[in-house]
Amino acid sequence: MDVRFTVGEFAKLCGLSKQALIFYDKEGVVKPKFKDPNNGYRYYTADQLEQLDSIMILREMGLSLSEIKEHMKNRSLENSLQMLEAQHLAIHEKIEELQLIERRIDQKAESLQIFCTQDKSFKLKQFPRQYLAAAPVKPPEGLLEVDIALKKLLKQVKLSGINHSYMMGDIVSMENLKNGEFLKFKYAFCPVEADEGTVPVIEKPAGEYAVLFHFGPYTSTGDTYRKMLSEIEAHGKEIAGDAYEFCVLDSLTSSSPDNYCTYIQIPVK
Repeated sequence: MDVRFTVGEFAKLCGLSKQALIFYDKEGVVKPKFKDPNNGYRYYTADQLEQLDSIMILREMGLSLSEIKEHMKNRSLENSLQMLEAQHLAIHEKIEELQLIERRIDQKAESLQIFCTQDKSFKLKQFPRQYLAAAPVKPPEGLLEVDIALKKLLKQVKLSGINHSYMMGDIVSMENLKNGEFLKFKYAFCPVEADEGTVPVIEKPAGEYAVLFHFGPYTSTGDTYRKMLSEIEAHGKEIAGDAYEFCVLDSLTSSSPDNYCTYIQIPVK
């Protein structure tokens, strides 16, 4: 008589939970080979141990259950080689994606570390040119519209595969600055390494900027802007372009908008 195993015994031998084995059975990946005609109990057989080993290897390779099921039905040397080549390519692409995410994490962590050590007072500071993947904000150009623009932009940037950080922000036009319309936005943006032509990119010009951190919800940025405009005038400068708002502390790092922080940069001359 062939050696037979109950579901529990077979699962234990294979290092799986009983529930996982039942799931494989329901999905048609591997089913008990023998059914006792007297009591209806189903049993796995010894030759299925190797079959399940192969299935677990395929799972480790990253194949879905449907892909495993298809492969096990059509096993051959040729099909196995094609499957391995395809999975090697998929894993390579996944590695590249994870490396990109790793760089973004490093950039985000670095920006937070710099924030922790940076002087938070008003300053005049030189910045190099910077590329920003940007999306225009639709009328009435308020907080809701800039948030929608940003969501669409992040999706577009992700699909393009270009390198970007987890930094986000928006632009207030020089005209709106002068008119005191600080919650009316021109663009939503996220910094990118270069203009690769796959998404709309604008250049943040190199030059001198007035900078100040705004602490609190976005709705109160007007207080910080008014302070900055006063300081700019006191330093004998004038606005030379649009304002750039970089989100430093947001919902990723803070549970309340009261603890948000926005780094505002206004070009001056």
